[in-house]
Amino acid sequence: MKTNLFIKSAIMILIISGCAEVKKEVAKDQLIGTYIGKVTFTYKHSLQNVGLSDDIKESKGNIYIYKEESGNTYIKTGDGNIKISGLTLASNGTLFSIPNQKVVDELGNTRTVQGYEVAELEGAKFDGILYTEAKMLQFGYETIINYEYLLGNSDVVVTCFYEFTKID
Repeated sequence: MKTNLFIKSAIMILIISGCAEVKKEVAKDQLIGTYIGKVTFTYKHSLQNVGLSDDIKESKGNIYIYKEESGNTYIKTGDGNIKISGLTLASNGTLFSIPNQKVVDELGNTRTVQGYEVAELEGAKFDGILYTEAKMLQFGYETIINYEYLLGNSDVVVTCFYEFTKID
C-alpha cells in the first residue's frame, strides 16, 4: 500500500515538473521575434553631484529576442546581447528577469547591465514583461557609461526603459 502511494506521488511530481518545463518553453516561444518601439535613456547626472539635473533621451528602433541552441534566451539591443532568465508564464503574458552581466555593445565596448523592476506577479518582481494580447514588451535595465563633462570624465548611471511592440 505504501509502495503504491509512493509511486503515485512520484508520478505526480514528474508530471508537475514536466508541466513547468513546458510552460517555460511556451514562455520562450512567446518572446522570440522582432519588436519595434522606443527606448528611454535617463542619464543620472544628479548622482554625480556636479550640479546637473538628469538628462532624458529617447531613441526609436528595432530589437530582437532569440534563443540559442543552448536554450539561453537573449535580447539583441544596441548595448549588446542581453541574456534573460527566470521566464514565467502568467495569465496576461510572459515575465522575465535580466541578471547582472557583462555585454559587448555595437562599438565593441564592454559594460555591465542589471535589470530593474518593471512588473510584479504575486509578490515576485520582474525586469520585463510581454503582454500577450497587446504584443507589448516592456523591460528595463541599468548600466554605467563614461560621460564627458566640461571639467573631465566621470562614470554615470544610465537607466534604459524599453517599450516595444512585437511585429512578428
